[in-house]
Amino acid sequence: MISSLRVLQLGRVDLVAGTKEVGEYWLNNHPQLQTGQPIVYIPPHLASHYLYIIFSKSAAQSKQQLMQLENGFNTIVNNGEAAQVLLSHGFLEAKTEQYLQFLKR
Repeated sequence: MISSLRVLQLGRVDLVAGTKEVGEYWLNNHPQLQTGQPIVYIPPHLASHYLYIIFSKSAAQSKQQLMQLENGFNTIVNNGEAAQVLLSHGFLEAKTEQYLQFLKR
């Protein structure tokens, strides 16, 4: 991602595909990228993907692991940690709220 953003800043390419949040993270945290031209994000998203966590039903501890995962999500969503993590990584407040509402379901 770093090299893609660098060649974009140098004008060697006109478009780089990637997530805005990851791009902003590297632009803000990699010294080589902080001196280049600003990046313009172009909507709409190329794609959106769901991520799944899977536990084998045949595993001895699968129900316990699922309960631990759900309890962990509930804890960090309700105590504000999830929002802090998302915001600290450059997610917009509206997007953060959208993710938190999804996790509260």
